[in-house]
Amino acid sequence: MNLKHRIEAYWNQRAATYDEMRQQHLNGPEFQFWSQELKKHLPDGTLNILDVGTGTGFLAVIAASLGHRVTAVDLSEEMLRKARYAACEFQVQIRFLKMDADELEFSEATFDAVLCRNTIWTAENPKKIYQEIYRVLKPEGCFLNYDADYGTMRSSENVQEPGLRRLLEECDAYKDLLEISHVRRPEWDIEILRKIGFVHCECMRNISRKLSPHGAKSKQTKKEHSTHGAVRKHAMFFIFAVKPACAAPVSDMEDFALFDRHSQLFYMENRLFGNNKDTAFFILGLLCRQPEGLRSSDITEHLYIPKQTITRLVFQLHADGYIRQDINPRDKRSMLFSATPAGHAFYERQSEERLALYKRILSRFPAKKMEQLNQLYEAFLNAFLDGTETER
Repeated sequence: MNLKHRIEAYWNQRAATYDEMRQQHLNGPEFQFWSQELKKHLPDGTLNILDVGTGTGFLAVIAASLGHRVTAVDLSEEMLRKARYAACEFQVQIRFLKMDADELEFSEATFDAVLCRNTIWTAENPKKIYQEIYRVLKPEGCFLNYDADYGTMRSSENVQEPGLRRLLEECDAYKDLLEISHVRRPEWDIEILRKIGFVHCECMRNISRKLSPHGAKSKQTKKEHSTHGAVRKHAMFFIFAVKPACAAPVSDMEDFALFDRHSQLFYMENRLFGNNKDTAFFILGLLCRQPEGLRSSDITEHLYIPKQTITRLVFQLHADGYIRQDINPRDKRSMLFSATPAGHAFYERQSEERLALYKRILSRFPAKKMEQLNQLYEAFLNAFLDGTETER
């Protein structure tokens, strides 16, 4: 049995206990809580929504009850069977399909929004799933991902019932074989989503005070804990990401991109952001490539710039008319920063000057030497940045 079949077999066996839990939550106060959660983050209007890893259909039923057109997929046929019962009980129309999340059988740009709840932690190829989600989203479509770093927890810990304990021991065993169990989350997820092309990645790292990992707003009871396994130890996080309206333009000169990455690496290592004139250039360039806007904390995570430096430079760029600030529609307490037309023009002028300088430098080297240098240096940058991300 390969790993994917092993995962499928496990969740087929877990369907009964999961259905018991989901039905309890769908008929309890959690239904209203999650309805408000989706309303807060989803765009207005009737949406075409995909629920990836739907399980027994908890989030799909809630999304459909809000009037959205919902398609839900899962690897486990037993989970889907329970989910269909839930849809009938709540009298909502949902299209349920057995499907691998890393090979979604939909055309590009099909869905307005994608939901994913407690799914990625159990996946064999999470990066491919994120790539597939990006592919099937429409431009400006949003991705809502609720998950926790379950890879380091022992699901079978403190479970007394022998049958359930044996089942959860199998979960612990296959989890240890997954890549996702050995990375730092949600940092890993955010980095991968940004590399794929998502913008406006916002992350709330601990929403467990608002809800439990399995949907309850309040703490689970002792009985519930013993029945379903150890679920209260890990903080749940929420990631909101947007597929850009259009892909970021790619420079027709790869050497310029390499120099730009080198500059960021150099200043990151030497911690010179506070005094270096290039810092504002990096911030403005990032905002030009992210038209949906970013919070100051997002800029810090993108560029490794200290928060106090971000605050000072963003204030200056705003005073110069190069960026604007708007209230974040998903969190009224925070602001979103984006580049103004004047900011775009200023950044383009600065980029042209830098590009002219790089061209003069590169003209001194034969084409063959530059090709070899680029290959070697790009490999070094990738290895170094991957290493620093792992350490973080």
